[in-house]
Amino acid sequence: MKKLIGYSAIALIISLAFVSCSKKTAPKVTSPLYFTGTSATIGTCSATGSSVSAAGASGAKIEINAISPSGTRMILYMSPYTGSIGVHLIAPITVGCVYYSVTSDTVISAVHGNITLTATTPDIIGTFNYTGSDSSIFSGSFDVPAP
Repeated sequence: MKKLIGYSAIALIISLAFVSCSKKTAPKVTSPLYFTGTSATIGTCSATGSSVSAAGASGAKIEINAISPSGTRMILYMSPYTGSIGVHLIAPITVGCVYYSVTSDTVISAVHGNITLTATTPDIIGTFNYTGSDSSIFSGSFDVPAP
């Protein structure tokens, strides 16, 4: 009987040791950050890492910014930003895109098209397609950290 109690105590101690030494879950790592926008008439605006960002909040305006090494900049915006995945039609003032080239001092705003969000947390991931104010057609994709 004493042996049985001893074995039970040892089994309990071993069980407690396994429970207290369980593996901790690693924090979620987001994908490499990027933004790429391309137009046959304008060329490509591409940025990675800290050159891409998102600012704003759900229920308010959000802006996704990308600055390429050459200084070309693209901005996608949504106001209000609902944090919902799906297709968001471009409607200047509320949802849109702007292309700006420092070297040529060119600004091209989106006239019509869409931004499609496929994820909103922990990163905002999606694609866009639109026709610009000069009739150029832009398309691209992005993965930026959610604010």
